[in-house]
Amino acid sequence: MIISPRWLLVVILSTTAFAAETDADKKLRALSPIDGEAAGRDIDGKPLRSSEPVAPNPVAKEPALTLPSGVPVDAAPEPVVPAAGSEAEAVGVIVRLAQAQVRAQHAADKIAHRDAHAKHHGCVKASFTVLDKDKLPENLRAGVLQPGASYPAIIRYSNGQGKPAPDSKGDGRGMAVKLFGVPGPKLHPSESGTQDFLMINHPAFFVRSATDYVAFMNATAGGGFPRSFFFNGWPWNWRMKELGVVVSIMRQSPTDMLALRYFSMVPYRLGPERNMKYSAKPCADRRKGYPSESRDFLRENLTTALASESACFDFMVQLQAPGMSLEDSVVAWDEKESPFVPVARIVVEPQAFDTPEQMTACENLSFSPWHAVPEHEPLGPVNRIRLAVYDAVSGLRHELNGAKPSPRL
Repeated sequence: MIISPRWLLVVILSTTAFAAETDADKKLRALSPIDGEAAGRDIDGKPLRSSEPVAPNPVAKEPALTLPSGVPVDAAPEPVVPAAGSEAEAVGVIVRLAQAQVRAQHAADKIAHRDAHAKHHGCVKASFTVLDKDKLPENLRAGVLQPGASYPAIIRYSNGQGKPAPDSKGDGRGMAVKLFGVPGPKLHPSESGTQDFLMINHPAFFVRSATDYVAFMNATAGGGFPRSFFFNGWPWNWRMKELGVVVSIMRQSPTDMLALRYFSMVPYRLGPERNMKYSAKPCADRRKGYPSESRDFLRENLTTALASESACFDFMVQLQAPGMSLEDSVVAWDEKESPFVPVARIVVEPQAFDTPEQMTACENLSFSPWHAVPEHEPLGPVNRIRLAVYDAVSGLRHELNGAKPSPRL
C-alpha cells in the first residue's frame, strides 16, 4: 500500500502532537490571540462602518466561568458554546472570558494587566514621516498617509501572552504605534488627534472567527494543550493552517525588538475605494549579538540599543488584490501578487525610556485599531472582536488599578 505524503503528514502530526503535549502546552499558552488595548464595542455583532461612531458601553459583569488558564472563577461550568454562526453571541462570550481572566489575575497579583500583550518592554518616542509626493504613489494617499506629513509617535513593544513571562518563552512580539496631531474625526470617541497601528511579528492570525476563538478558549480551559481545537474530530476537520501559524510564531526566538518585521495580520481601509494590510520592516539589517539569559532581556537589550543609537522602520502597505479575503485572517495575502510598498519612515532616536515613571505611564497607555480615522477603518472578524473586547478589558483594567487611561507618556 502506498501512503501519500499528505496522509503521512497527518499521521506524524497526530502522534507527535499528543506525545509532545507538555512542550506544546507551554508554547501555545504563551500566545495570546488579541493584541493591543482599549477599543469601542458593538456587542450586537454588527460591523461598524466609518459613518457610525462608536458609542461607549458600560463594562459588562462576567458570569462564573473557567478561565483559559484553568483558574476557576466562582465555579467551573460546562464549556460555553455559542449558537452556530452567531458572531454576536460569540463575541459576548469572549468579552466575559477576557474580563474574568483580568479579574483573576488581579486577585492573584494585585495588578490588572491587559488580557493580551500584558508584558511591555517599554514605550519609546518616535517620529512617523510620510514619503514626499515624488515617492508616494497617488493610489496610496489616504488618511494620515499624505505626502510629507509628519507626526510625533509613541511605540509600545510587548510580548503577546496575557501574563508576564520570561522573554525566552515562545510568544508573539508586538509593536503598537500611536500617532499624535492627527486631524479630523475618529471612529472611537475615547481619543482625539491620534491614529493607532497595531502589529505583531507574523503576517497571519491563527483564528478565523469569533466562534472559532470561543472554541480555542474552551479547548484551553483546563490549562493543557488545546488539541481539541486543532485536532477536532476527523482529519478533514483539523485546523492545520491555524496550527501552522502558531508554530511559525512560537519558533521565533528574537533578542532585539528593533530587528523584527511586524505585520497588521488583518485588513484595514485605505480610503473609500481600497483595502490594505500594513507592515513595519527595519530600514537596515541589525545583526547584533544581544544577551538572552535574563528574564527581561528584550527590555534590557532595547535599553542598551537606544542608549547610543537610533533605529528606523519602513512603514509599508499591501493593497488587496482580487481573491484576497477580508474575512479569513488565517491566510496571509501573497506578497508576490501584491507586494508591500513603503509609504512612511518611522525613526526612533536614542533615548532613555526605562525610568519607573515612564514604565508606569506606558502601562496606562491604551492602543486600539479603532483609534483611527475613517479612511483606515478596521475590517474583518478579528477587528470586530477587538471592537468589543478591548474596551471592556481596558475599562475594567484601569478601574481595578485605580488608574486613568492616557494617550500620552
